[in-house]
Amino acid sequence: MLKYNTHIYGEMHMSKEQNIVNYYVICDSLKDVIRTGWKDWHVKRERLESVAEHTFSVQMLAIAMCEVVR
Repeated sequence: MLKYNTHIYGEMHMSKEQNIVNYYVICDSLKDVIRTGWKDWHVKRERLESVAEHTFSVQMLAIAMCEVVR
């Protein structure tokens, strides 16, 4: 159950901590989401890449490229 910080202007707002936890839960769930491109192209492999794996590898590529460009 989500806990809300307070009523502001008649709306319920989550605490900053709850927003962080919700963000983590969403990101963590990406481990179980297979990239749709693999499905759309009917790729036949024993194991398909998840959205989380792809995101992580692209982040690592961006960090490496940033170091080279500087």
